[in-house]
Amino acid sequence: MAGEGNVKDGHSLHAFDEGQIYVNGGNFHGSWMARGRGSIVVTGCLSRIGTRIVGRLQDGLSLDVQLIEEDGGEITVNHPEKCNTYRKPHFSQGNVMGGASYALFGVIMLCWRFAGV
Repeated sequence: MAGEGNVKDGHSLHAFDEGQIYVNGGNFHGSWMARGRGSIVVTGCLSRIGTRIVGRLQDGLSLDVQLIEEDGGEITVNHPEKCNTYRKPHFSQGNVMGGASYALFGVIMLCWRFAGV
């Protein structure tokens, strides 16, 4: 599931009466609520800190939402792999140099074309 919500609209997600919600991505601004044995399972590089979940969803978008669990409701985090939730994006030197090489090649080809070579 992916979704959007706004704090003034109430909860972004609300699972109740044994309902199940699986979250892999999206933008969320309001709180998440699970009650009456409802459950929300969220996947990504996330950490549960008190009554909040913070980190990155499986689709790469940031998440920082308030959690509310009542009457047997449960919100759980599913980690598909070990991850560092506070890690900055990694760019290898090969990727950076490869992109620069293609840009330089394009500029050289453009100059040759206008020079009539």
